[in-house]
Amino acid sequence: MTLIDRLRALGLLWAAAHGRELSTLGTLVAKDGKFFACLADGKTCTVTIFERFLAFFREPGNWPEESIPADAAMLLDEVEMIAAGPDPAVGREMQIDAHQLMAPARLEWPLASSGKGGGSSGPDRTSLRTEADSRRPFGAPAPVPSSPTCTPTSAPPPPPADSPASSVGEAA
Repeated sequence: MTLIDRLRALGLLWAAAHGRELSTLGTLVAKDGKFFACLADGKTCTVTIFERFLAFFREPGNWPEESIPADAAMLLDEVEMIAAGPDPAVGREMQIDAHQLMAPARLEWPLASSGKGGGSSGPDRTSLRTEADSRRPFGAPAPVPSSPTCTPTSAPPPPPADSPASSVGEAA
């Protein structure tokens, strides 16, 4: 059930409770007697008009006996829950789970600097390794994933004979 469906249901509840037509409600709140007919035809409304209707329905004085019926109160609560969004705690858990599923292996910095970079006290960024890397000898090539979408490539083709890189290699 969409927000527009809930708005239409609230309108039908109000019209039935008052013995009036939806066009009367549309005229009272949106100044448009065809408002609900347009919604039934698949048209939408602005947020301002939608909020105007919600404020009208939330006011107990706009209902018979100055009391919001239980069905209308339930629909208004549903709209409030949708507008508020998911519970922040649940969203945080979902974000953590998604992050853990999609994140690469946790990175580990070496505890001692290798002496590269002029003896700085910071971590040696040249020897950054992942947990998977720590299980294989340093410098050994990483395994190539075996999936149909990832195929290993061959070595790059040699440079053309007339390029400067090839003449340097020949001179050495």
